[in-house]
Amino acid sequence: MPRILLAEDDEIMRITVEDRLRRENWTVDAVDDGLKAKKCLEHNNYHLVLSDIRMPGLSGVELLEQVRQLTPPRILS
Repeated sequence: MPRILLAEDDEIMRITVEDRLRRENWTVDAVDDGLKAKKCLEHNNYHLVLSDIRMPGLSGVELLEQVRQLTPPRILS
């Protein structure tokens, strides 16, 4: 089953997006800050990471750098 990491500190936005993704049969790990997202990335494999830009702990841009370090690049054509 496809798995998504959702990192969003706005609770209403996080719940709304998580609910919509689950209705589409995605497995979703939803967290409210960048440090929790980093921890999830270290322990799980994801098909997609959706992240807010401004979050406590670790910004979305900093999180993207972590994704690049932990995950080998994939080329889609």
